[in-house]
Amino acid sequence: MVFRRNGPLELPARGGPENTPDYKSIRDKTNRYLQDRDTTKAISFTGLGYNFSDQDRCVIEGAGFIQDRTKEMILSSDKVIVTARKLLLNAIKDIQAGREAPHVIRDPELNRFPQIAVINEVISTSADWREHTQKAESRVRVYGGTDQLQEGT
Repeated sequence: MVFRRNGPLELPARGGPENTPDYKSIRDKTNRYLQDRDTTKAISFTGLGYNFSDQDRCVIEGAGFIQDRTKEMILSSDKVIVTARKLLLNAIKDIQAGREAPHVIRDPELNRFPQIAVINEVISTSADWREHTQKAESRVRVYGGTDQLQEGT
């Protein structure tokens, strides 16, 4: 989806998930999600096409059973994981106690972040990614409080 606060949601030109007529994904565990190793070099490092839902399904189903975290061997390199878990557990406790979770912004005027632009593109290996990113970011503009792309992009 392409999201703009003051415009309609748009579907990307690449299309949606590949489904059978009864809406079941054609990509599943039994066919290794139709992963194509050649596309990992040219299109998507996952080799699962463009559709996030197919990639997400692969990761969720491939993760296996819920793990017993008490048997983990947490190391110093796992500090970010430990911190993220603590933040989530504290947010759950806040909600259970009737408080807002951290970083929830209910006021629409305060919940605007026009400086954030998400750009998802495949660029040539010969391209300078920093220069490309600067040009891509410059295409995104904010006009009169609405998120729009600059004319001609």
